[in-house]
Amino acid sequence: MMSLALVAGTVSSVIFAASNLPMLVKARRTRDLSSYSLAYLVMNNVGNLLYCLYVFNLPPGPIWAMQSFYLLTMGLLLRWYVRFTPQRRARSAQPRYSADARPAEARRPVIVFAAPADRHGHSP
Repeated sequence: MMSLALVAGTVSSVIFAASNLPMLVKARRTRDLSSYSLAYLVMNNVGNLLYCLYVFNLPPGPIWAMQSFYLLTMGLLLRWYVRFTPQRRARSAQPRYSADARPAEARRPVIVFAAPADRHGHSP
């Protein structure tokens, strides 16, 4: 018979994994990982790899499954980020305008008309 701690660990591992699946499906389907930064994904992957040294020295159990899932999840997100976003990053790094090609708002003078005051000095 499984102990209460083992059951709780198994159920929580399944819940944590299930809560991450919609994020993974959406990231893969849309290929939009703009809510992540490269630094975040790299640091999470390095942290997960180091944490594996600890987790996989524990007796096999739900923690192994959860850590493996996190390792796979973060690895996939990093791979998809590198694969799907280089063009966006390159585009965003380029200047929006050259020195002579400013937006129309910057070339046009702004003219402001004041409403005439009534004979008592109040504006309408």
